[in-house]
Amino acid sequence: MLYTIEGLDASGKSTLVENLEKWAEEHNYAPRKIQAEPISKNTDIILTQEPTQKETGIKVREALGAKENEFHPMSVLFRFLSDHAFHVNTQIPREFLQNRLVVSDRYTGSRAAYQSQSVSEYFTTDPLPLIQQLHHNSLSVKPNSEYIDLGKTALSYTTQRKYHPLTYYFFGLSMKPTQDIEYPINDFTELPDLIVEEDEYPPNWSHIPTKQFYLDTSLDVIESRLSKNTETEIFEKREFLENVRESYDSLIEQHNSTYIRINPTNYQNSYEIVEEVIVPELFEN
Repeated sequence: MLYTIEGLDASGKSTLVENLEKWAEEHNYAPRKIQAEPISKNTDIILTQEPTQKETGIKVREALGAKENEFHPMSVLFRFLSDHAFHVNTQIPREFLQNRLVVSDRYTGSRAAYQSQSVSEYFTTDPLPLIQQLHHNSLSVKPNSEYIDLGKTALSYTTQRKYHPLTYYFFGLSMKPTQDIEYPINDFTELPDLIVEEDEYPPNWSHIPTKQFYLDTSLDVIESRLSKNTETEIFEKREFLENVRESYDSLIEQHNSTYIRINPTNYQNSYEIVEEVIVPELFEN
């Protein structure tokens, strides 16, 4: 079973995961942070994150931390997508997705909300549902061979075999996948090299979240927290954050939505949110 923690940057997601880990340890569960610790027989809960801390996630952070206009926004989206494919196919054991617990700090909801705003000017329609669909397809795509060789330059020979094919397609291409495309476009089918063949998913296996917890933290609080973060450059402007929040609202209001909206001001602290909202969903339902 897969649960995710979503929300704007500095909304309190990582703190919530830390408190969930604390609660689990206090109640004799065995949580493991998949990015840092090996999975053992005693592991009850996998705590993970996107972007990952592996090569694909490093490439994502490289693009996010680059100078303005160094990476085309569409290329950044595809780097996120390849890291997601690697994460689900390689890092999360399938038995955990089937009948045990996985909790991810950020997942496809964050991607759809943020990246739909980052690439919005390149589409004639709202890219949010297109990005959602592309995420679902990304786990089984076979990329156009013309760009596979270009992508391999970013990987060593020893790592090529364990990465999802989509990783090779977008891994180190920077502007290459999109520089000859005439924008705006209608959808991803207009990208001539994004030609995919879909494989069937294994039976009884799903990468789609059971529930998604959305931390609906106020923008004033988020801006205050971001302004105190001296380790990273603040690139989120108020208007951009407002737009991303609207994208989250669209996700939450979709038909058959699995989101649970959490207003942190209704609770004394993050640990109380874990006890009163997260734990009942994960362990009592």
